[in-house]
Amino acid sequence: MCLSETPVTTSRTSFSAALAALAVLVAAPAPGAAGTPWTALHFATGAGFHHTLAVGDVNGDGAPDVATPNSQVSVVTVLLGLGDGSLAPFTAYPTFAEPQDVAIADLTGDGVADLATADYTGGGVTLLRGEGDGTFAPREALAVGAGLVALAPVDLNGDGRTDLAISRESGNSLAVLPALPGGGFGAAIEVATGALPHQIASADLDGDGHPDLALVNSGAGAVSIHRGDGTTTPGAALPFACGPHPIGLSLADLDGDGTPDLLVTNVHAATLSVLLGHGDGTFAAPVSYATTPRPRGLDTGDLDGDGVPDVVVATGYPDGDSALVVYRGLGDGSLERLEDVALPYRAADCVIADMNADGRPDIVATGPLAGVVTVLVQRGGAADVPTASAPGSGLDLEIHPNPAPGSATLRFRAPAGAQATLEVFDPRGRRVAVLARGAADGSWRQATWGGEGTRVGGSAPGLYLARLSSGGRVAQRRIVLLAR
Repeated sequence: MCLSETPVTTSRTSFSAALAALAVLVAAPAPGAAGTPWTALHFATGAGFHHTLAVGDVNGDGAPDVATPNSQVSVVTVLLGLGDGSLAPFTAYPTFAEPQDVAIADLTGDGVADLATADYTGGGVTLLRGEGDGTFAPREALAVGAGLVALAPVDLNGDGRTDLAISRESGNSLAVLPALPGGGFGAAIEVATGALPHQIASADLDGDGHPDLALVNSGAGAVSIHRGDGTTTPGAALPFACGPHPIGLSLADLDGDGTPDLLVTNVHAATLSVLLGHGDGTFAAPVSYATTPRPRGLDTGDLDGDGVPDVVVATGYPDGDSALVVYRGLGDGSLERLEDVALPYRAADCVIADMNADGRPDIVATGPLAGVVTVLVQRGGAADVPTASAPGSGLDLEIHPNPAPGSATLRFRAPAGAQATLEVFDPRGRRVAVLARGAADGSWRQATWGGEGTRVGGSAPGLYLARLSSGGRVAQRRIVLLAR
């Protein structure tokens, strides 16, 4: 088998280091392409307007937690994950005025997840420092200006500290709060975008090794690309038309060429637009797919286990149908509309994450008037096998050490003559590495992930999934990657 690498696509989820988790082997038939049955679990968030949500591990137990801002009462609601798909009762933390978006990331450099919200009328960002146990210190204000609608944590200058990129609707601008070496944040750096900037995402879009920023501009019908140069000052806006009144944005490699592509929801046209990346920071003309009315937030992840990103779009708010629209990625950049999953409320945002540690990504959703967060758990997940090999599968996968301080060694074997692939996925089902692919000879092989030569885009400490697939069978183990 030959070793190869696959670049990381962007992620809205930031997982802090998981301090302990069991590595389990899973063996099951590869999932099919048919519509996936879901079990819907609803968890109260309190009355108000919950526009967006974020998923991440805020207490270091390896289980994904959920945070959602409530703009009506100016709080952010946190629901701790219990590791089985369920969430603990919520705790509300005060923010400044009208939080619109929330991010989970280590913003203070202490290895603990913090919260940040983009506040529309509060004059800036609310920072809530994590205590490491799932609770947060009182709010702190980071001055930016009014009209903030979305934010994304990203290390723009490669100094190991997390900066904040923020879309500012009232100023038609992109603002960056640069993290300072001694702690805290510097003064906001602003550059012009198109009219009414909204959702924001980051990835290396031009292949130069530096993160770039993408924003949807709802008033311009375009996505603006701001190329990074290794500093905290974004480049000038490069617009790419996408559709009328775009609002949601995600990045994923839909065609397997190693370059992130753009996915945008157009709320007035009821479409999802895909703009394939050329690898140089430019994009092809949009190809649009019908959604149900009022598409808003979206996310990407490998829902069916075929190694290709799939797409989920939250639709309905304020006056459309109540559904999550699921599209299957076909691997060539195109999508197939697979199913519409009904919800008891009009949805506005969704995140793909494995909420019950069964190796299959689930969906978390909410809406402004829902009063709940919904976890849609995939049914039919593979059963854990307590041995190092699955009887009858012919597949073996071992990981040492685990938890792994910076890098792990993966030992694996598959039946002679079979085509086999060894991959690593993040908690949202996104493939972050292809470690081996080719014809097996039945002997044990070895690969390293997380260290020099195979470290992919500086994968963050957290919980990952190694998957060995061959001949319609799958063996999986969880990897807990610790900071060096």
